[in-house]
Amino acid sequence: MLLRPNFTTGHVAVKAGRTAESLASVIQTATKIIAQSASVLQGNTHIKNRIVSIFDTDSRPIVKGKLKSPTEFGTKILIQDCDNKVITRYKVLDGNPSDTDLLIPAVDDHIETFNRPPRSVAADRGFAYSDNEAALLERGVKQCSLPRKGKLTKSRKEVQAQPWFKRLQRWMAGEGGTDLSAETEIRFGPQPVSCARGTGSWVGMGILAHNLWRIYSLT
Repeated sequence: MLLRPNFTTGHVAVKAGRTAESLASVIQTATKIIAQSASVLQGNTHIKNRIVSIFDTDSRPIVKGKLKSPTEFGTKILIQDCDNKVITRYKVLDGNPSDTDLLIPAVDDHIETFNRPPRSVAADRGFAYSDNEAALLERGVKQCSLPRKGKLTKSRKEVQAQPWFKRLQRWMAGEGGTDLSAETEIRFGPQPVSCARGTGSWVGMGILAHNLWRIYSLT
C-alpha cells in the first residue's frame, strides 16, 4: 500500500524557509570560525568569546582541573538544593565566572526566597574564600563548610576536622547532593537545543521533573 504525505504548498514553503535560516546561521558561524583560525595562526591566542562549537555557539571552555579532562566545553550552571534534595534555585551562567564570585549572590538569592538565611552552607574548594565565609556569617549562616585551599593553619585544621564540617562535606559530595545531569538525561534524553536560552529551558524542565518527583517521594 502506498501512502502519500499530505504536504501543502504552504507547509513546504515554511519548511524550506526554516532550512534556509538554519543554513545561513551555520554559514555565518563557520565564517567566524575561519576568521578565528586565521587570527590564531597570526599569533593571537586570546580571542574573547571565541566560538568553540559550531552547533552551540554559546558554549565556553571551562577549566575543570581534572587529569583526564582538564578543560571541558559547555555551559556552566549553578544549582542550589536543600537537605531533602529539592532544588530551590538554578542559574545558567554567562561564560565561565569564578566560583568564588558565585557563593554570596547564591546565598542572597536563598534569603530572598525564604526570608531567612540558611542554617548551613556546604560547597567545594572552588567556593572557599575567607571573605566569603565572613560574609556568610554576617548574613546569619551558622555553619560554613568551605574547605580552604593550600596549607592550613592549626586553627583551620581544627575547624575542618569537626564532625559537622565533615558531615556537610559528605552530604555535598554525594550523600545528599543532586545529580541533575542523571535526572535530566533519564527524563528528557540528550539536550535538543543549542543556545544559552535553550539550555536554560532544558535544565528548567529537568529541575521541574526532579522536584515533582522529590516532593512526591517525601509525602
